[in-house]
Amino acid sequence: MNFEQFVEDVKAEIKHYLPEEFQDAQIDVLQHNKLNESYLGMTVRKDDQTIAPTVNLEHYYEMFQAFDENLDIVMQQVADLVTLKPIHLDLSLFTNYEVAKEHLFIRVSDAERNGEILTGLPHRRVENLAITYHIVAEIGEEGIGSTPVTNRMLNGFGITEEQLHQDALDNSPKIFPAKVEAMSSMMDKMMREDMRRAGMTEEEIDLYFENMGLNDPNPLTVVTNEHQTNGAAVLFYPGQMEKLGETVNGDFFILPSSTHEVLILPDDGGMTYQELKAMVMEINSTQVSPEDRLADEVYH
Repeated sequence: MNFEQFVEDVKAEIKHYLPEEFQDAQIDVLQHNKLNESYLGMTVRKDDQTIAPTVNLEHYYEMFQAFDENLDIVMQQVADLVTLKPIHLDLSLFTNYEVAKEHLFIRVSDAERNGEILTGLPHRRVENLAITYHIVAEIGEEGIGSTPVTNRMLNGFGITEEQLHQDALDNSPKIFPAKVEAMSSMMDKMMREDMRRAGMTEEEIDLYFENMGLNDPNPLTVVTNEHQTNGAAVLFYPGQMEKLGETVNGDFFILPSSTHEVLILPDDGGMTYQELKAMVMEINSTQVSPEDRLADEVYH
């Protein structure tokens, strides 16, 4: 089954998998353009819903292929998403700046790759990266619900882009506090927790780390936020680069590993810019999904 037929089948069959209350719902299939990704999405909206989840049909088509084209399995997954408890949306977030500014935060993305969508968004260019401004509506177990500030919204707020930028910078650390941790420490915690769940004692774990040389320090530092979502923006928090310089005792390279985190490497002469850039490009092309990719560059 090709993608076009899959979309038609999902649209035609979805109500058979939904509760009675959805039988009169409106189904829309539209192209969705967001920072770092563009996809064909489907919404199933009841009359009493202000907003509804968007189903990424391209993602579910990949799932369909992975499950040997078993449509029933995929339809159950789509139905679970459609029936998620809706976010309680305070519309004053988008009309009243005094309310909105307490929910502002920044994101960072590749400016060239997102050139078309950035024409409709206030943003600030830093090298080949773009800082954009967003309003968080909800943070929960299912994820983070947010919307970008558009040029139209900015005009409605009646403020300058400079004020938006400064307020978003000041507010971001309150909503998404920075998390800066040595790579070795982070990996140590993750591996030890896995070993504890497997039933190993602390003595056995310590011996394993010693024998495998895992106690050796890793020069990399991970910079993200406490939610580890869109954490690369932490790099632009007020005073953050100066703090990183103090942490590594000098100059450093910034490796944009994804939109969710960046890696900091002290500039000790061990690797050249060209070597690091080749490494970043290789990892991006083989290990980072397109929607999470930040840049094929290295910064100093």
